Amino acid sequence: MLLSRQAAPPPQPLFSPEFLAVDHGTRMIIIKAKIKGVSSMVAFLRVYVKAVMLKTVGWNDYMVSEPSPVEENEG
Repeated sequence: MLLSRQAAPPPQPLFSPEFLAVDHGTRMIIIKAKIKGVSSMVAFLRVYVKAVMLKTVGWNDYMVSEPSPVEENEG
């Protein structure tokens, strides 16, 4: 119980110093590449099925195959 003159305890850190000391950049790049690869494969297969197998290509299929502006700027 806090009295009106007592200060609140300092907030707990979100991450431990041991976690912050490790470089997680490589792991994050690998995870991002895997997610992007799977999503690209799903988009390709969707367009392939619609174009080759069903022969019903619509405007939404062209939108799926276009890269987003964010992807164009990534290096």
